[in-house]
Amino acid sequence: MPPIQREFTEKGVLLDTDGNLIEGGWCQGALLEYRRDSVSRINKLFRLRESERYIISSPDYQLILSISDNGYFGIVSATIASLSGESETTTDVIVPFPFGRFELPQSAESGDVIYRSKRMALDFIKSPENRHLRCQFNAFDDVRPLYVNLILDEGKSQTFCSASPYKDKPEQFIYCGRTMGMTVSGKVVYGGTDIEFLPESTFACHEWTRAVIPGETHRAWCEGFGTVDERTVGFSFGECSADESVSGQNFILCDGQLHKLGKLKIEYDADDHMKPWKIRSGDRNVYLEFSPISGDYDIRGLFGLIKEERRYAFGRFSGQVKAGKEIINISDMIGFVEDYYTKG
Repeated sequence: MPPIQREFTEKGVLLDTDGNLIEGGWCQGALLEYRRDSVSRINKLFRLRESERYIISSPDYQLILSISDNGYFGIVSATIASLSGESETTTDVIVPFPFGRFELPQSAESGDVIYRSKRMALDFIKSPENRHLRCQFNAFDDVRPLYVNLILDEGKSQTFCSASPYKDKPEQFIYCGRTMGMTVSGKVVYGGTDIEFLPESTFACHEWTRAVIPGETHRAWCEGFGTVDERTVGFSFGECSADESVSGQNFILCDGQLHKLGKLKIEYDADDHMKPWKIRSGDRNVYLEFSPISGDYDIRGLFGLIKEERRYAFGRFSGQVKAGKEIINISDMIGFVEDYYTKG
């Protein structure tokens, strides 16, 4: 019989005074407080990873804005993919040795991100009613700039978090928070084209991660959101090298109602991520296939100290998911998949 996944229903603290994960589990909302100061000095130097990412999905375009502090090196990145033109552009700004200088928020539900360099300005601003994303990326494709000005309405969105340990290493953990179901309005300007994002058809997911990781990690993740029979439906599914037996990060959101799922399997060709992906659960609550349209493969790092390999694709999901007792049929839902490996 599989372990029972633990749900936290009251506020608590993620780490003890020695920087160890107190207990693994999951919660609706950011109930477990993360404190950067609780992480040991040696782990801050070599093992702490902090990142924020927004994924914006519309019928024709997908946009990703992200910032991560990996200690030895930071990455500030933007991606825009045209689903109709089957094209994708990703550009990274590598920042040597940030070691906390980004001052990323300690909560998935509050705090702002502000980054400035000669090439890029990036803002993630949160207010009680909405979130404001702004980006000016000069020479985004080495020639043309990228401008982003978007408002995210939290409306029926939900935030869920999961805290998972790495086996036999109490000071190593991954704490993920995701806010799903935000609607998006605003404009992106790229290559002389004004791209309008309309709230009735554009959705956003915010991914917030704080982790102290071992020397080698791996995770696969997928996300989709759209409208099914005039209802807003989305999901976030993943599996990683941490011990998720009591936590897990698999959720379905249907009209603002969050449904927690157990373990599932993400199957794909590691040598060709542009082949179809399959997402399955043993109890058949999830039975999906992802058809990639565009994607890329990145290797990033600094002086050979840390290496990141990332395979990702944009495309469409089809199949079915079960939310509570209801089976929801999905056809050509816009989404995103990722295979992510780190070493160092």
